[in-house]
Amino acid sequence: MRIHHWCDTSLAVGFSTLVALTACGSPAHHSAIMTSERATGPRSQTFGRGAVAAEATRTVEVEMSDDLHFRPAQIPVKAGEIVDFHLVNAGKVLHEFTIGGAASQELHEDQMALMEMDGPGSGTDMGGMAMGGSSPMTGMKMDKMHRRYLDRLKSRIAELERTASASDSAHVPPGESRDLVWAFTGPSAPLFGCHIPGHWSAGMKGSFVVS
Repeated sequence: MRIHHWCDTSLAVGFSTLVALTACGSPAHHSAIMTSERATGPRSQTFGRGAVAAEATRTVEVEMSDDLHFRPAQIPVKAGEIVDFHLVNAGKVLHEFTIGGAASQELHEDQMALMEMDGPGSGTDMGGMAMGGSSPMTGMKMDKMHRRYLDRLKSRIAELERTASASDSAHVPPGESRDLVWAFTGPSAPLFGCHIPGHWSAGMKGSFVVS
């Protein structure tokens, strides 16, 4: 599964095993279930851009594990080079490799949180469950709090959609591998991380050292 934030078309968010997928018009991309806010134009390439395998000059293998670590967690690259990252999921759960700047990482993390919280079964059910279903009034109060949180989250996503730089992602099922190619052509070094719910906040992230 691939997520591309670096093309000029609008983003879309799909849902598969609580995974948000942002798609652009290419045969390699997956269809979307839920559409996000439209970006105002092409994303800036402050941290580089997504690329294709034919452009790559080097391959780097990155292992993803269920202890929520990437190996290596710090990757040296050269300014201007295009690297094919061969992503190997050595664990038993789904993992993801998202590359981009801090705002792009926050955007994807928020999109994932929205998909997890705004799906079927949220709302008053969540309120009743959180408080043991003690009373209808408690459920209504929790539902209002939940909706306010979702409204703030959606507002933040909309703002990040307008400001985040180019990014790219690949989801890797357990025991499988995928490839993601990135051109380090921007003036700043991107980050990489996993945004499967709970993974980024637990520290599943890494950095590049550009020379």
